[in-house]
Amino acid sequence: MKIKGEFPNPSLTWPFLWDLKILEKGELLCSSGVGQIFSKKNDVWTIIDVPGIDKESIRGVVKDKNGVIWAATDGQGISRYKDGQWVNFKKGSNSLPTDDWICSVLDKTGNVWFGSWSDGLVKYDGNTWKLYTESSSPTTGLASNSVNGIFVDKKNTIWVYSYGDITTIKGTTIKKYSLDNLIDFGIRINDICQDKSGKYYIATSKGIVSSNGTTFNLESASFGNIEVGSIAVDSSGVLWYCETFKGLHRWDKGVKNYFAGTLDNLIPSQTFSIKIDSVNRKLLIGNKGAQVIFIDDSEFTSSTKEQNLQANFNLKVSPNPTSGLVYFEMDDHDNFGIDVVNIYGQKVNCNFVNKTLDLSNLCSGIYIVQIKDLNRNVSKLVKLQKI
Repeated sequence: MKIKGEFPNPSLTWPFLWDLKILEKGELLCSSGVGQIFSKKNDVWTIIDVPGIDKESIRGVVKDKNGVIWAATDGQGISRYKDGQWVNFKKGSNSLPTDDWICSVLDKTGNVWFGSWSDGLVKYDGNTWKLYTESSSPTTGLASNSVNGIFVDKKNTIWVYSYGDITTIKGTTIKKYSLDNLIDFGIRINDICQDKSGKYYIATSKGIVSSNGTTFNLESASFGNIEVGSIAVDSSGVLWYCETFKGLHRWDKGVKNYFAGTLDNLIPSQTFSIKIDSVNRKLLIGNKGAQVIFIDDSEFTSSTKEQNLQANFNLKVSPNPTSGLVYFEMDDHDNFGIDVVNIYGQKVNCNFVNKTLDLSNLCSGIYIVQIKDLNRNVSKLVKLQKI
C-alpha cells in the first residue's frame, strides 16, 4: 500500500483542511481554516484567497455547474466567487438565518445546499434561496436544526443528518428517521456513503449503521461499537472507515485490516473526510495538518506486513478524565516512550517520569497520547481528557 501527502500551500502546514471535494476530470477542491481554498488541476495546486475571512474557518466548499465556487464559513456567512469577484451573503439576507455554516454540497440538478450548526438548511437553485428548519410535522421541515452533514445519493435524494436524526428530501417529499432506537443513549451521525447496489453505510459515534433507505441496522457484529468519523466505499466494493482518535479500517468482504494513525506516519488518527477518486485512490484530510493524504491500495494483499499496525500490548491508563497526573501500566513491557498532542495535532510538552504523565501545565481539553513500545516498534493512541 502506497501513501503520500501533499500540502496544497507549501508555506501552510497548519491549521487543518476542513472539506475535500473531488470534481469532474479529477479536479480537487479543499477548504482551510485560514481563509483559503485550494484547487488542483493537472497536478498543479492553485491558492484562492477568500477576502474578509482570514481568521475564520471555511468549513464547506463546492463548485457549482457554472464553475462558481461557494465557501461556507464558520462565522462570516456564505461567500461566492463568480466572474473573478467575491460576494458575501450574511445573516438576514436571502433567507439566511445565521453566519455560522458547517457544510455544503452540490446535488445532481445543480442546486447548492448549505448546512448550519444550529439554524437549519438552505438551498440555492441559481435564482432563489429556500430555508428548511425543524418541524414537528412528519412531512414538513427537518428532524433537527442542527446539521452535521449533507449527503446526495444516486437518485438525488438529499440526506441531512444530525444527532440521531436523518431527514431525506426528494423534491417536495420530506421524510424523517431516528436512529435513537438502535442505541441505548446518544448517537451522532458523522458521514454517509452508498455502494453500487444502493446500500447505505452510515458512520456514527456508536458504530456503522447499514440501511436500504427506509430501515436501519447497527452492524456491531461486523464492525464493532466504535466511533466512526467518516466512511467511503471504493469501486471494488471495499469499505473504508475511520475510527476517531484511532486510525483507518479497510473492510473487504469480511476481511478486516487496520492502519493505526500515529505521530510517525501519514495516517490521521482523526479523519475529517475520506473520498474515492476515479482511479480508486483513497484521499483523506484530518489531523495531519493542511495536507491531503493519498492512499493507493491497488497492490494490497491482506498479508502485507505493513498492515495491521495496531499494537496488541495490554495497557492501563488512569485516571481519565484527570486533573493532572496520569498513571500508565503496561504488562511485561518497561521500555516505552510517550508523545502528547492537542486536538490540533500539535505536540505539547509534559513531564513523564516513572510511568507517570503530568498534564497539570495544560489547559482543559482533549489530548491524544501515543504510547510507543520501543521493544517491538509498535504503538497505541489514547484519548485523555484534562479537566
